[in-house]
Amino acid sequence: MTGAEPAESAAAGRVLKVAERLFLKKGYKATTIREIAAASKVSNATIVKYFGGKPELFVALVGGVTARMIGAAAIDFAELPEQGLQIWGAAVLRLLLEPRVVMAARHLYSDVSMLPDLAKTYYARGPAKLAGSLSLQLQRWAGMGLFPEQDFLAAAEWFMHLLGGGLYQRVMMGLQRRASDAEIAAAAREATRVFLAAFGERK
Repeated sequence: MTGAEPAESAAAGRVLKVAERLFLKKGYKATTIREIAAASKVSNATIVKYFGGKPELFVALVGGVTARMIGAAAIDFAELPEQGLQIWGAAVLRLLLEPRVVMAARHLYSDVSMLPDLAKTYYARGPAKLAGSLSLQLQRWAGMGLFPEQDFLAAAEWFMHLLGGGLYQRVMMGLQRRASDAEIAAAAREATRVFLAAFGERK
């Protein structure tokens, strides 16, 4: 590691923090590279050097959030599907309902028609990976005789869809400011109940 590397790393980290604050406050469209550079005390060229541009900078921020989502999905599943789905669902929902994640999602969804590539990147790095992780666990349960054979990825996507209802929608729409741990656990239990009633029974 050269002597310049720590300084460069610190500058890049500062840019990310400032960019996150401005994106969350003003939205993607209204935030400019010039503003980010000025607030970060770096030049526009420095941001281009580290990240390439505003879209790539936003993707880097999204990547940080989705990496944490994948980390939440890496928790150990309980032996039985009902317990495992409740634990997994609560862990993922708790992260999705963090205030800054909610704010980022609101901005992304509001600008999605103008940011199709960013939306695709977010989906590929976040929800799609989560669904893939869950589908592998459903397949493992099927191999143990605890879950019926079916399209595991489609089933996993439906479970995530169930997690995204009710409580999540109320917070996203501003009808409810925050979600308590008890509410998150209850939402995960209900999503699990409905999911297993639809997908967990052998046809």
